[in-house]
Amino acid sequence: MTSDFSIAVHALVYLGKNQDLISSDKLAQHICTHPVRVRRVMIKLREAGLIKAKAGVDGGYRLDKEADDITLSEIAKSVSNDYIHVTWHNGEDGREAIKDSKVE
Repeated sequence: MTSDFSIAVHALVYLGKNQDLISSDKLAQHICTHPVRVRRVMIKLREAGLIKAKAGVDGGYRLDKEADDITLSEIAKSVSNDYIHVTWHNGEDGREAIKDSKVE
């Protein structure tokens, strides 16, 4: 998990609790990070369609969909988190390969 994922989750939770436009400065203050870090993550969330952004002095961010409809998987994909994908095998699948690799 990257820090972008953590920032994204914090920001989305905060936006979900507020209906107003929230500035990157205010988000950064609540997330305890630099506003530039917040803006970089928010760009990814906007591109993923999770938030709307308004530029300018009176600008900020707000959710673009219902908070209950946003999944952790969507957030992870939006910030390009790569997780380890383990494929389960029942033990029989690799047994022949193990036998063949043994030196007798």
